[in-house]
Amino acid sequence: MIITLIMSNNQLENDNIVIDMSDTISPADQAKREIDIKDIDRNNQIQVLDEIERLKCFLIKWNIHADPKPRPLHIDYDDYGPNRRKEYQAAKDQYYKTYTDTCIELNDNIKKLQTINTQLCIDEKKQEDDIKIKAGTFYNKEEQEYLKELAEHRAESRKEANQKYYDKNKDKIAKKKKIKRLIIENKVLKSLTDGVAEKDINDKFMIKDTFVIKPRCLCGNACDITKNETIKKHSSSVKHLLFKSIIKLIHYKRQNKKIKSVIDKINKDLIEYKKVVKVDGKTRTNKRNSEIIILYNDSCHPINENETHQPREPYIQKVKYTDEYFENIVLLRHNHQGLRRQRLY
Repeated sequence: MIITLIMSNNQLENDNIVIDMSDTISPADQAKREIDIKDIDRNNQIQVLDEIERLKCFLIKWNIHADPKPRPLHIDYDDYGPNRRKEYQAAKDQYYKTYTDTCIELNDNIKKLQTINTQLCIDEKKQEDDIKIKAGTFYNKEEQEYLKELAEHRAESRKEANQKYYDKNKDKIAKKKKIKRLIIENKVLKSLTDGVAEKDINDKFMIKDTFVIKPRCLCGNACDITKNETIKKHSSSVKHLLFKSIIKLIHYKRQNKKIKSVIDKINKDLIEYKKVVKVDGKTRTNKRNSEIIILYNDSCHPINENETHQPREPYIQKVKYTDEYFENIVLLRHNHQGLRRQRLY
């Protein structure tokens, strides 16, 4: 099967290009000049687009995913003979390596040109915006000042509303902060001292009555919360970012589903992502943690918190206690017992 393409004047060659679709590729066809982009004017968007279309035509012949790959019929076993078997095999290996390298270079060149085209579009849009600003058809200086004043007014109103709420509910806010601190301390302590004898707790974990010196983040890594530098470094670690991306995905996916089905699906996907495979002769997992983070963050979109995660109607009537009741129980336990003997749950 032979496909003939008529190339435009903006491309590298003015003559017709013939792409051979037979099972074999001759050594002459292996030359990479046909996928070279060094003569393209990268500031000319028309040339860039034409070159992208030209290179895409070669994806039919130089396809890294082809199975099986085109056979090297020009490498004949009879030309080598039984005494030169290794040379024959080496020639075939070199052919397949050249084929793979050419496929990779073709795809890389297409990606480079697409990146260049994107930047040219951005620059063109910026020039159009600059022209509109100069012509007065975009936001002028007065409008920009008005928008700035409007944003400042909103920020000031929000600040005043927050201050009024704090002044009105100061005692309640202080109690909630104390409750939250106690719950966190209790969870950290429980995870650290699980299975440890009572007499060994103080010596091993340096736990005092009011705090734990070596706490752990919810992502599972130890994090010294007494230093801002440590917290900042920990928050940018891969494990912490992966934990945050998973929580974000659960929060987004469970809008109209049961949370258990969402978690089961994520666990199943993570097991698949962590499978060890071979890619180009190298051993790696299906997806790295950094790739999973990008995938999960891109899978989530902004949601309206007021319309999602609505509590379901219980099938039996339960006794309802107020939040203040539970808060008083927690404070009572804390006041009458040491932190080491607390069991909030």
